Amino acid sequence: MKFDLVGMIETNVNWTHDARNYLHSAANLRFKNTARCVMSNSRANLNDTYLPGGTAMITQGKFSGRIIARGMDHLGSFTWMAIRGKKDIGVIAITAYRVCQRAGTKSGPDTAFTRQCIQMREEGDKNPDPRNKIFDNMNDILDEWMGKGFHPMVMIDSNSDITERNLNEFTERNGLHDIITTGRDIEAPPSYARGKKRIDFLLGNEHVQRAVLNSGALGLYDGLKASDHTMQYVDLDEKLLFQDDTFTPMPGFHREFKLHDIKRKTHFQETLQKRYEHQNIAKRVNDLATRLENKPQLDEADITAYNDLDDEIVELILSTAKRVESIESLAIELNHQLPNRDEINARQAIANVNEAWKAKRVIEKEDGERRARWLEDICREIARETGQDADKTYQAMIKCALSKGMFKRLKAILKSEWSALDYIEIPNDKWYLDRELNELYEFENGIFVAHSSFVDNLFEEYGSIKVLPKGAVVVEVEKSGDVIQVLNPESIKTPSWSRVTKPEEME
Repeated sequence: MKFDLVGMIETNVNWTHDARNYLHSAANLRFKNTARCVMSNSRANLNDTYLPGGTAMITQGKFSGRIIARGMDHLGSFTWMAIRGKKDIGVIAITAYRVCQRAGTKSGPDTAFTRQCIQMREEGDKNPDPRNKIFDNMNDILDEWMGKGFHPMVMIDSNSDITERNLNEFTERNGLHDIITTGRDIEAPPSYARGKKRIDFLLGNEHVQRAVLNSGALGLYDGLKASDHTMQYVDLDEKLLFQDDTFTPMPGFHREFKLHDIKRKTHFQETLQKRYEHQNIAKRVNDLATRLENKPQLDEADITAYNDLDDEIVELILSTAKRVESIESLAIELNHQLPNRDEINARQAIANVNEAWKAKRVIEKEDGERRARWLEDICREIARETGQDADKTYQAMIKCALSKGMFKRLKAILKSEWSALDYIEIPNDKWYLDRELNELYEFENGIFVAHSSFVDNLFEEYGSIKVLPKGAVVVEVEKSGDVIQVLNPESIKTPSWSRVTKPEEME
């Protein structure tokens, strides 16, 4: 059987250090050292080899390279993996087992319900309800990762129909759908041997649903021979599943002019005012406001009149802005008349080009004077707009220009030449623990690799490159398989560094 991700429910195993290492070793032997595993079980009575309930998840192949975090519920109700996609999005996958007993039910001492109740009472819950507590705990995980852009996918033995109230509230809250039946005209068969209902589900949001290529359920005992539940499966398009489908807004429309362009802004305001007066906008707005104010209830004609007048005003604003921005408008401002292409011959066109070249030469010779007059015009426009004195504005602009020039010269003088490194500092120890982030840092080949924790003082072998936090302390570790155990988490030894000055050693 070939798979990328498999979730196992009700494993009934006490996933101690030895059992965990055994599964890791067996999975890596089977899948050529590409397997990643995570398991959960109740913490009550950890000396027992048999613990009812519990879950496990295994990935293999290149899919394992996408795993950036994994963990478990402290009650042993579910395990989870965060699977990376493109542009910081991905999938948060959960495998969950929900106990069948309701709060207050009497059950034997070896049931998952009883053991979870014991643990919840030890934590201070006087009215434990493990059957529904699982939804609160899963919501916490989903909220965290969905807030980072990850899409939810939940594999659950719910011990109830999907229409059951609490399960239905959970699916609606997180936007989950039954992957196997949604959008397909089928009725899924019962999923366990001793009943006629389907209680095992593969759930996902609309993004996951769009990536579904095929889904269904195997026959009883066609999956794991020891299970009395049928295996639910789904084939997903990996490209669709991990692509970034967030909405990317279209580029904004070209802005006709900017507010700090005083000349164009003033021209726009004057032109719009003339068009408002020509269309008698002010009087029409006042008349409509008076008419609507005196009516107890608006009818369809009133709403239409209001919308028509609003559309006309908006159209006047947009068309005026385009007129101000247009090439023809600029030509009129510069007192140039653009020639009609249909009325000009080749000789006249050449003559016009020569005249334009001569005019360009004149402008180049008078560049300083023309630029000064242009700045004076801008100063007058700004003074008229702000009510300030034009001469003071002109002097302020000159002062600002001189300051910028001086700053550029000083920056060029003070800027130091590039030089090679004189030394580097490297840590003297290999392993560091940051208690706040709950991460183990390994220094290897000049970089720090951060290993995530999946249970107290146990860390994953695989990690990601990070910078060593300030609060990290030096610790001792022991590696077993792909699990790293911190032997002295209470350490208070601070990192020490050595200086390297030889170029060959720095390389």
